[in-house]
Amino acid sequence: MSVIYLVHPVHGAKVAIDEAEAAHDEMFGWERFEPKSAPVAEEAPAPAPAAPPVAEEAPAAPVNAMPVIKRRGRARTAPES
Repeated sequence: MSVIYLVHPVHGAKVAIDEAEAAHDEMFGWERFEPKSAPVAEEAPAPAPAAPPVAEEAPAAPVNAMPVIKRRGRARTAPES
């Protein structure tokens, strides 16, 4: 099984598994490339850390808490000793 690497300016990179698939993809703007010979993008320097976000007032109760619901059915009894 052959592996053919393809790259597209909008969709990124992909792998075709046979010549027919690669030929079909090339009709739609995909181009072949060899990953070992592809230029490696240089890493950009890390951006300076931004100022810490301003802490907002925390809500009084959690927003996603479920309400307490009364249990249905018979009341539980304590086990006899």
